[in-house]
Amino acid sequence: MRLKIFEHILYSSLRPWKQETLNERDYNLFLRTSGFTTQKNSINEFKTALNSIFPKDSFTKDDDFDLYELNNAADRINIVSPLIHIELPKAQNTKCRFYFYLITNEVTRLSDLLYQLYSGPASQSDKTYDINNVLGQIKNLIKETSKEYQEGNHNEESIYILQILRLSLVRFLLEVENLFSDIIKSPLTTDEELHFDLLNEDVPEEQIYTLTNTLTSITSSFEEMENENLTPSNKLSFNFNGDKTRLLNVVTQLNNQIELLNEDVTTPQQMVDVLTARELNQTLPKVQFNTETTQIRYVFDKLNPSFSNLTFALIVRCGLFYTKGKKEQITRTNLSSSKNPNPKNKEIIDEIFRSL
Repeated sequence: MRLKIFEHILYSSLRPWKQETLNERDYNLFLRTSGFTTQKNSINEFKTALNSIFPKDSFTKDDDFDLYELNNAADRINIVSPLIHIELPKAQNTKCRFYFYLITNEVTRLSDLLYQLYSGPASQSDKTYDINNVLGQIKNLIKETSKEYQEGNHNEESIYILQILRLSLVRFLLEVENLFSDIIKSPLTTDEELHFDLLNEDVPEEQIYTLTNTLTSITSSFEEMENENLTPSNKLSFNFNGDKTRLLNVVTQLNNQIELLNEDVTTPQQMVDVLTARELNQTLPKVQFNTETTQIRYVFDKLNPSFSNLTFALIVRCGLFYTKGKKEQITRTNLSSSKNPNPKNKEIIDEIFRSL
């Protein structure tokens, strides 16, 4: 899946500083195309508008997978508006208005496209590959757009369009990271990385973006969707497929060396009893952790190959796992937002798991 619209704006046929054949009448005509600026039912109307405006180009005709048909997207939640809010400057003329809607609606279309992939029947490996591939493209395009914005010799019109492009790409980056944090392989982007490494600027005093209620609603729906997909046969157990003695040895070592558990509440044997239980229910002991959430997530990731059903949905649904400090039940958000390939005591954890 290529981010063709953005690539063409930066490198090819849609470069605003090379648009010598189009005039204000053309841009007005484009803006009046049904579905281009606003959509009545779904962002797919914008896709139809693009194909009408650019009939000879293949901006949307080949997204590597036609998810709107493959995943019956009409039966799912459709993303039709920004999930991350970033204040954008207003367009001052018709050409700038055209590019404003072209860029911002394309971000919405692509976020929706990835959401249909994530919530559809594609394999986990395909979802992980495609979403991480897109994430890499976004980061590269932010860097390249920022370079052109800061170093290019452009008029005010082109500078405005490049600013809309780079801020909208930031929005796309943050939407992808917030929607699909559980399968993203790299650490989530920090403010320092966003501004220093990608935008090539100082970190502002205030954060430039806010999360919308729509984003919160969609991420909450993921947990509900996972729960609905659990069948009666696998709702009851994490389905451990290894050696219980080795598992107990691993949990005990983790507890001794990184203080994994709050021993006032949970012993290593009790955690193993929960992990290997044939039926998860409230008669089982509570597992109270005593480490950072990033370490908990990393430990679950390391445990995962020894189970066939150690999912976020079931970890949360069984109601047996509690965080450090406030002693609240672990949530999907706790786990998905805490992915870190280099948590505290990583080397110790890796060495312990070599015995599992």
